[in-house]
Amino acid sequence: MSKPLFAQDQSMFEGFWAYCVEQTIEDTHVPRTNLYEFSEDEIAQLGRNLGWSDFPEAVWAPNDGSWLILDIIVDEPGLCQAMSINDPVSHNVIEWNEKIANDDSFRSHGVADVEAVRSSGWATTPVYDGFVQISLMNVLFSTDPLANLSILTAARVGQSPASCELFPSKCN
Repeated sequence: MSKPLFAQDQSMFEGFWAYCVEQTIEDTHVPRTNLYEFSEDEIAQLGRNLGWSDFPEAVWAPNDGSWLILDIIVDEPGLCQAMSINDPVSHNVIEWNEKIANDDSFRSHGVADVEAVRSSGWATTPVYDGFVQISLMNVLFSTDPLANLSILTAARVGQSPASCELFPSKCN
């Protein structure tokens, strides 16, 4: 099975922005020709190994397999996740804070912060039919900084109270 080489140099956060955030904002699928697409059997094996009760319909990875893009429902470009089980918690927080702080379209209540064994962040931007919300969640499972789960989510939502609070002029 041939795996493309381009995406292996992207961090998980860069992959999330390129494949999930852009897709969710545009409400159309972003081509992933430079990522490896998992087969149904590989998705099922991954799901069983991680203890999932429901499996995503599509999973994509860069050549080095360091992070994954999950399309929970393939026909729903407004919901996309990136995940990794070996990125240091602080790495995603640093990238998140740099991107959100330097992106005029997204607003947040503040920077993501690392607290003991977890970190989280949340931001939103208006789109023509509501908002796109993005979130960061990292959980450290032991004292080993690489024993963690990192999930970045992009979701297209309507006029949520939290988004309207940050963009009151965009809400009814």
